[in-house]
Amino acid sequence: MSFLSKLKTALKPSGGDLQQSIATSFAAAFKKSNKNWPAFVAALTDDLIMADVTPSLAKNIAEQLPRGVADATAATDELINIITKTIAPFEKKLDDLIAPQPANPPRVILMVGVNGTGKTTTLAKLAGLARDKNMSPLLIAGDSFRAAGATQLESWATKLGIACWGGAQQNSTDPAAIAHGGYNHALAHGHDIVFIDTAGRLHTNNNLMAELEKIVRVLKKINPDLPQDCLITLDATTGQNAAVQVEMFKKFTPINGIVITKMDGVAKGGIVLSILAQHHLPLYALGVGEQPADIDQFNAGDFVKSFFGR
Repeated sequence: MSFLSKLKTALKPSGGDLQQSIATSFAAAFKKSNKNWPAFVAALTDDLIMADVTPSLAKNIAEQLPRGVADATAATDELINIITKTIAPFEKKLDDLIAPQPANPPRVILMVGVNGTGKTTTLAKLAGLARDKNMSPLLIAGDSFRAAGATQLESWATKLGIACWGGAQQNSTDPAAIAHGGYNHALAHGHDIVFIDTAGRLHTNNNLMAELEKIVRVLKKINPDLPQDCLITLDATTGQNAAVQVEMFKKFTPINGIVITKMDGVAKGGIVLSILAQHHLPLYALGVGEQPADIDQFNAGDFVKSFFGR
């Protein structure tokens, strides 16, 4: 299956339920000669909330729907246009991320997030995309907290034929020291893009969050522009808690991009809309599985159509 086919399959239950709910709400509000537009807007707001859209955003979207739509199909068409326009500004091409840094190579991408969001797998997938663009990526195993953290990344590196720094290659268990050593290794060996993995951590653990802050601080001592990118991975199946994670991680790291993972395990896609509307950060990619090809750049139009089962 293609990436888009997998995304559509993942969101099909939600899209089918949402279309049916809109049709039911429209019929109830406009039965016979009773044209109750406020009732339809209220019901539509509830339909969107049930699809995991935050209440405030759901209300805002529903109230933008132009009066006089002919039927539920026309209402859905209008909603697709409204939502696409709302989130399109946050659509970001992966080519903008997986690109050389001509002025001060190598480009550094730091990956952060809570436990189990798929940071290591996502980082390996992105490094694979860099390799496919004839770049020379280096993976840095900065997850010294998990016993198998470095081993997992090294396994991915071997599978993809990509260089990896960390684990047995260095003696320190300090993630900041590992990042520093890995960056110097990249400079010495001509790598033009560096991907730094970090241990998963709950955003409520201040000590581990301070550890992330230290990694950024050490990198900036090398070069004030580092890291050029700090991405947070969000698990789509965690719902509205994902938006909270972004807010907390932003207090400790210079997050400037998002990757949403496990879209193949989510029954509702409204969380994607909510995260973008709340945080106004670029969404680079969605993940729909464990394989290297199961990642692709976010396309607002395709996503919203899939969200509505189109």
